[in-house]
Amino acid sequence: MLSPMLLLRLFFAVTFSYVFAASGLVASAVCLILTVFLWPCARMTYRKIVCWIGYSILGQIVWVCRDWATLDIVLYGEDSAYEKFAKESALMICSHRGDLDWVAGLVVGAYYKALHAIRSLPKRSVLFVPGFGQICWALEFPFLKRNYAQDQETIAKISDIYNNYPYPIQVAIFCEGTRFTVEKHKLAVKFEQEKGLPVLNHHLAPRTKGFAVLAEHFKPGGKFTAVLDVGFAYRDWPGQNLPSFLDMLLGKKVTLLWYMRRIPMEDLPSGHEELQRFCYQLFQDKDKVYEYFLQNGVFPGPSRPLPPHTNTMWFVRLNTFFWAMVTCVVPALVMFCTLSWFTLGLLCAGGTLFNGLALAGLLKYAYGGDIPVDTPEVKKKTN
Repeated sequence: MLSPMLLLRLFFAVTFSYVFAASGLVASAVCLILTVFLWPCARMTYRKIVCWIGYSILGQIVWVCRDWATLDIVLYGEDSAYEKFAKESALMICSHRGDLDWVAGLVVGAYYKALHAIRSLPKRSVLFVPGFGQICWALEFPFLKRNYAQDQETIAKISDIYNNYPYPIQVAIFCEGTRFTVEKHKLAVKFEQEKGLPVLNHHLAPRTKGFAVLAEHFKPGGKFTAVLDVGFAYRDWPGQNLPSFLDMLLGKKVTLLWYMRRIPMEDLPSGHEELQRFCYQLFQDKDKVYEYFLQNGVFPGPSRPLPPHTNTMWFVRLNTFFWAMVTCVVPALVMFCTLSWFTLGLLCAGGTLFNGLALAGLLKYAYGGDIPVDTPEVKKKTN
């Protein structure tokens, strides 16, 4: 039998899923209106408004992770990386250990006041996720088809757009393409051995061509000034499977270690093949850092907590409360008022049948279920 606490958490998970999806659809409709009327004449204004609309949707995920559940994030790495984070445009080359990696990116982005500026390169199938996919489209996420020739054109277009954004952009890239599992790692090791590449013990073989294309378009003379090497690790998590967002919805506690170092864009080599080798070397470095974690329980370098969160979290809380009102309370009030108006209309302007039925019901209630009927038999008994 399910405990009351588990039932409460399941109820919250279902309710939040509805609020998130419904708010995404409402926000998508607003973005569509802005696309029609504002995009043709004021693109920069459109981007600023849409980015804050996206913040309001993604901020609900941050609230779940920090207030409902407990996602503790400990930051490691160089001070210079965090001092400039969100103050410059950068490519974030991320490890992909579990389903919470991208969620951790949203939380860290929110605390560094960059949640509205985080972008990624999702699969085209994400575009068709109701609400969320349309918000990503409005935020100008480049949806990739996993076709090298076609994706090159998409990346070229999006690099021109991001280089002209009104504020710094953080483009998160998961070069491994999928989260780490033992089965996938075995296949990756086989591929590396066939290609004569150094074997990675804790990461999948990265797709270096995609990184090279991105770096070629973002490097020369643009506003992107750094590459951020980002790694993740989960500490003290029971069980073999790593935590997922469902664990956040169920209110569980997760401790995630975040490692980041900054590489200036001018330190990157030139040439497509050289950039591919640079990307693979980056993942060899990631492997060493994760090996250090396995041996010591922490990442190398000084640790630090997330920045002070007072204003950020209160904004996220009010934002989540607002969407709960819009998607739950307002529809309930509209339905109640509609039913009340319909019932009142029937009472005031209903036909003979409705009024007769209502009168019969009142008489039946008044006489305890027996309505007197004037028949000959009754008259004889009365006489």
